[in-house]
Amino acid sequence: MKKRYLITWICCFALIPVYAAGMMILYGDLAVRYGRPDHFLVNITGIAGLLGTIALIAAGIVNLVKWIRRR
Repeated sequence: MKKRYLITWICCFALIPVYAAGMMILYGDLAVRYGRPDHFLVNITGIAGLLGTIALIAAGIVNLVKWIRRR
């Protein structure tokens, strides 16, 4: 039980750069494809990238706190 939180928070923090890089690549590709950065899909991709990164950070912090409390 204790290792589950340890593994989860490590995975959350390890996935942040991978997720952010993937969303940046997708955002750049869509911005070039549509010719302007104010297109709807480009904006949705940027928002999803920010919210996903925030969610990964929050999940990592929550699991880190749970792991510390259960030690």
